[in-house]
Amino acid sequence: MEDSMPNFQDGEVLDPDFFEPTVDLPTGFVYPSVESLIYPSTGDDEVDIQTSIAKARVDGYEGALDREDNFVKQTLNAFLDHLPNQGKLVLCEETMRCATNDQLYTMYSRLRDRVLLPMLMRNPDDEAKLHDQKQRQLHEQCLDRDGDACVVTRIMDTVRYHAQSQPDERVEGLTNAIYILPRFYEEDHASTDNDSGTLSVGGAWEALRSYLPGTAGALGPHAVRSASNMLTLWDELAKEWDTFGVSIAPTAVSNHYIFKIWPHCEGDFSELADTTVRLQQSDSGQGIALPHVELIRGHHTIAAILAQSEITEYLQSILFKLKN
Repeated sequence: MEDSMPNFQDGEVLDPDFFEPTVDLPTGFVYPSVESLIYPSTGDDEVDIQTSIAKARVDGYEGALDREDNFVKQTLNAFLDHLPNQGKLVLCEETMRCATNDQLYTMYSRLRDRVLLPMLMRNPDDEAKLHDQKQRQLHEQCLDRDGDACVVTRIMDTVRYHAQSQPDERVEGLTNAIYILPRFYEEDHASTDNDSGTLSVGGAWEALRSYLPGTAGALGPHAVRSASNMLTLWDELAKEWDTFGVSIAPTAVSNHYIFKIWPHCEGDFSELADTTVRLQQSDSGQGIALPHVELIRGHHTIAAILAQSEITEYLQSILFKLKN
């Protein structure tokens, strides 16, 4: 099947009048047993039941050959598996309103255009960062907070290493202050009809609030370029972070995370798999905010969705065409 450019206007349609009313369940219909579900349990019976019904609707999807239909079921099911409960219930309701395959496809394209593509929008390249005074200041702040080193590998920033007379016990390397979520979300245009040219910033924020409300609340349009949305990472890991090839998963312990490597990761970081990452302020960075757990959780959720849907390469091809 030949790749085709998405119709971003299609992705804008998701109002109640677009969908036909939900059909009444037939007489004798029995909700599936929660215990019999093969899908991941959320610990909430209502959410599990709604998710199983929505997945049954998705599994009945039959599409046309001229669209990327091999991704529709995988992507919708991945969202239903990994979204937080509040976002999952929103998607379940929208799924059950889809009376036709075309409506399911439109919902998939909306998730593709308003959630996944914005998340994969690349941040400014290294050359642009050299001329960005605020970016340099944020990098210095993150280094102060994170103890001059990558939070995962503890590789020490090269500049700080040489400034401190090359401490023998440290390994040096290039580091970057990486955005947890991309700068695409930097300005909130949700109240206007503003469009970034192809991808709607307002539409992306609307979707973020619907499906990842905790993440949207923590991010805010004016907090994108702040220490709470940034991590110090070794350059090699920073490249994978931007494409969601690696993530850190929140745990029950505050500011303790587990480093995760996803199938679409291009580098070999197997020795770091499932290691504990502890985020804490160094002595020189006590006044600098730690990365917000909801932003890290949001990044980890998108990484899991991209891995399960196996759509990353296709999305990258779309972004490449848009760029050119």
